[in-house]
Amino acid sequence: MKSILNKLFQLFKRRQHEYVGVAEDIRSVSQKARDFQHEEFVAGVVQIKWVEKEWKKYSVRDQNGSFSCVSQSAAKALEISTGIVMSAKPYFLRANFPDRGMWIQNIGDIFRKIGTKTEAELPSQNMNEDEMNKAVGIVNGTKIFGYAFVKMDDIEVIADVIAKHGHCILVFNTSGLEWKRLVPTFLDLPITFGHAVCAVDFALYNGQKSIIVDESWGSQNTTQRVITEDFLKKRCRGAMYFIFNKATSQKPNYLFTRNMYFGLKGNEEVKKLQDCLAFEGLFPTDQSYHTGNYLQATAKAVLDFQRKHGVGAIQEVNALQGKIVGPKTRAKLNKLYRK
Repeated sequence: MKSILNKLFQLFKRRQHEYVGVAEDIRSVSQKARDFQHEEFVAGVVQIKWVEKEWKKYSVRDQNGSFSCVSQSAAKALEISTGIVMSAKPYFLRANFPDRGMWIQNIGDIFRKIGTKTEAELPSQNMNEDEMNKAVGIVNGTKIFGYAFVKMDDIEVIADVIAKHGHCILVFNTSGLEWKRLVPTFLDLPITFGHAVCAVDFALYNGQKSIIVDESWGSQNTTQRVITEDFLKKRCRGAMYFIFNKATSQKPNYLFTRNMYFGLKGNEEVKKLQDCLAFEGLFPTDQSYHTGNYLQATAKAVLDFQRKHGVGAIQEVNALQGKIVGPKTRAKLNKLYRK
């Protein structure tokens, strides 16, 4: 009996794997703890006006039976930013290759370090898994500055991200019967697949707060779906958006007089610190990101600044991981940014 149950379990796992477009994030806890979080870039209270409206529409993507939905969704996010249809081919660079699917942080890292090309330069549509797995050279690709994770069950925050950035990549663990509808509905069924989509808009739909997502299953299928607040809370397992940098030329001028440390929120001195780090190319340049919240993105930028300018012994710098701006770092900042 035990042997039969084990065989059934293994069969279920294989069948479950057949539908997985989103792989398990196998990074360590410490690695995940360094991910940028949206809360670092939020100042003030989120206020969303929910109305019924016509939804935004972009190109129709077709992953053609491959398991590249994460990369397809990421390419859609780039399309929204650039206005050009971008390639999902970097799917073959995933950390878990040759296993199917990938996790969303992985595509963020690939787009940050390597980038991607336009769809015209590097075709990625209507390709099966074998075709998507073929390696190609990606030189001078369009890159992102970084990525940030969002509280995945908060529809107000996700809508705010879409309003400000135009997109949010969402991951769902669900079943075919729940997902196949225009409006996916929670039926409390066993999970049979993981799927990623790109959220492109938000609206009221039949009186319900809803997120509008673009599919990557071709024009012969549903090209957009309506994710209600209820379904989001029960089935969403990840939310992330891309950060893009704009050119900056105005050098900050400020005298730093206080130490700063990880965990500060809405701090005016930290805002000036973020201005300087942005000028260095180590922090997002858009002023909306300069909230005075000293969390992971600021800590990483401080660490990069300390390494770049040789602030203190490298062992000490590495041990602190950018979580303190003390006298040595302040002295270097003042030397560089106090006229």
